[in-house]
Amino acid sequence: MSTSWDYTELAARMMGLTEKEYEALEESGDEYDKIDEMLSEKYDISLDAFMNVARALLPMTMPQRTAIGGQLKYVMGVFESVDNTHFRSIVDAECTMFKVGSIVRLKIGNDRMRITSIADKEALCQWRVDRNLEIKSFPLACLTLIEL
Repeated sequence: MSTSWDYTELAARMMGLTEKEYEALEESGDEYDKIDEMLSEKYDISLDAFMNVARALLPMTMPQRTAIGGQLKYVMGVFESVDNTHFRSIVDAECTMFKVGSIVRLKIGNDRMRITSIADKEALCQWRVDRNLEIKSFPLACLTLIEL
């Protein structure tokens, strides 16, 4: 889950500041006020309003798979290499677009399961243990999306 500091960095990067320039602002302790002023001058929007807009837009981004764990997340970030091949996520949120056919697992970890139906914030899932088909219902809040 992203914090307000992450959104402040996202705003700074959107305003054209490099990572080093943003770090210098952080060290000065007044990054919030400076970024708020920059956003106000350029877009006539406060940093708080920017954070609200960015949070609302985040679920509209293309889900990306995390390097560790393979979890799908919505992300906003920056390309950091000269040839734009290295992407660094600044803000992220868990992807929760569950649908019939999605591959999931429990947040506490288990085998991959396929959702066969969704109703009332519950998903009916099936998976195989050896050659046996297992079927059980789980609250959506307990599941992590692996594949859409």
